This record gives sequence, structure tokens and C-alpha cells, in this order.
Amino acid sequence: NGKNNSIYFIPNYIAIGMPLDKKKGLGMAFGLKPISKINYQVIERTRSAGDSIGTVYEGNGGLNQAYIGIGKKWKDLHVGFNTGYTFGRKEISTKKTFLNDTIPYNQSNSASITNLGNVFLHLGLQYEFSVYKKVNTITKATRNYLLRFGASGTLQQTLNTSQNIIKETF
Repeated sequence: NGKNNSIYFIPNYIAIGMPLDKKKGLGMAFGLKPISKINYQVIERTRSAGDSIGTVYEGNGGLNQAYIGIGKKWKDLHVGFNTGYTFGRKEISTKKTFLNDTIPYNQSNSASITNLGNVFLHLGLQYEFSVYKKVNTITKATRNYLLRFGASGTLQQTLNTSQNIIKETF
């Protein structure tokens, strides 16, 4: 049996885009987006050789990207890139408690705190062409059905990390 509750309100994504020059088909975007999120606490109670053992598994943190991008349109070809910084922190721990009413045991904690970060570059292009186009002669409204093909890629990214490991009894 288990129960899962979440009371956190965390915006999923923040992005702003704007044209820089409409005549030249130039635009810009910037924002902040999460890549991953860690948030858990699992409590386990077991028995071993007559003693009760309590274990708490906890994890917090996540990975995010702050970015800025530029895009340009030439007729039916669109080209753009995003660059920025990937950063985050991961905190994971396991705490053990032995419960015995006659013999006192020390509790233990094993934890690691990892900080990550580095720059990235994403590239993309898109080409579109008209499949069907019809102009209403009375209203001058145009119906244009387009087909778009695109490709995107990311240059290899290596994250720099530093880690603190804690092993303690108390």
C-alpha cells in the first residue's frame, strides 16, 4: 500500500519570444526550462533478527537550462540556434535507524550532493512548401496548406560536476 501527495506549485517552463526585424525574418527567444526534477521520500520499516529497522530514502534537486536563441527566415527556409547554460544540483540520502528497546544502536546516514553545469548549443532548420493554395475571389481570403520538414541537433555536451559524499553514524 502506498500514498503519493504533491503540494508543490512549480512553473514548468518560462519562455519569451519576440521579433527583432519582421521584414528580415529575424527573431529572438530566451527562457528557463527544467530538464529533470528529483523530489521523493520513501520510508521503509522492516524486521531483522527481532529488531526493527527504519530506512528513509530521500532525493531532491534537478537539472535546468537557461537559454537564448536567434532565428532567421529566408523565404521558405528557417534556421536557428539556442545556446545557454545547463545547471543543477542533486541531493540523495539514505538514513538507517535500528530500533531495539534493550541495546542502543547508532543511526547511519549516507548522502551525496552533486552540482552540475556547463554551456550547450542546439541547432535547427526547417523548410516549408505549399501543398494546396486557394484564394477566395470574393473575400480575398487565402487558404494555404503547408508541409514542413525540420531537423535539429545538439553539439556534444559534457557537464562539469563536483560531488560531496557524506557517510556518518550518529
